[in-house]
Amino acid sequence: MNRKYLPLMATIVVFVALFVIGGAMYRNFLSTLVLGNILADNAFIIIAAIGATFVILSGGIDLSIGSMIGFVGVSMAGRDRAGWHPLETAALMICVGILFGAMQGFIIDFCNIQPFIVTLAGLFLLRGACFMVTLDSVPIRHDFVDLYAAARIPLPGRGVLRSSAIVMLASLAVAIFIAHFTRFGTNVYAIGGDRESARLMGVNIRHCGRRTGRHAVDRRSWNGRRYGVRLHDSWLDLDPDHH
Repeated sequence: MNRKYLPLMATIVVFVALFVIGGAMYRNFLSTLVLGNILADNAFIIIAAIGATFVILSGGIDLSIGSMIGFVGVSMAGRDRAGWHPLETAALMICVGILFGAMQGFIIDFCNIQPFIVTLAGLFLLRGACFMVTLDSVPIRHDFVDLYAAARIPLPGRGVLRSSAIVMLASLAVAIFIAHFTRFGTNVYAIGGDRESARLMGVNIRHCGRRTGRHAVDRRSWNGRRYGVRLHDSWLDLDPDHH
């Protein structure tokens, strides 16, 4: 087996082991109903991890993931209250995410600042922006939200594959294709393996770094929109000790 697939195989083995152990300890755990619920409940985490994966592969780090998800969710709730259609808000938030990610990538590359510092500043910037949007718990009430939440694919047994899980699986498939079958994915692996060697081989590190930042934050923007729709509600935790 190719060594590059070992982390993937280890992840699959751990997931299967946990599922089997859970089935042995709890009745009815080994069912498509539970599997569908696991995928739906953790879809937003997986989508965020997909974007972060490209950043980590390129040798960087991004601490603003959760704040971007929160900002997009709160903004979507606010736009819904103002009469916007969820799809209009989604398009706007994806554009905002792309621009924000490109800005962080530009600062990291042009100013030669560590990604940890830049994305930490982005984390606090987005948290502050959330408080500027609203301080209240704002419900999301729209027919499209209900339609999206009701979409599902039946699984054998009593299980269903909900819309959030479908979006997550589609995002995962696209990410795998980008990482393994495109020039951008090849460049990301090259930069993460040895930055100087990648530069000598002709990889445009500056351009690739910006695209990586845009891709990561775009995933989080989409994820925040999906998470807001899933919960039908966006809120801010005003407790400063809560993360």
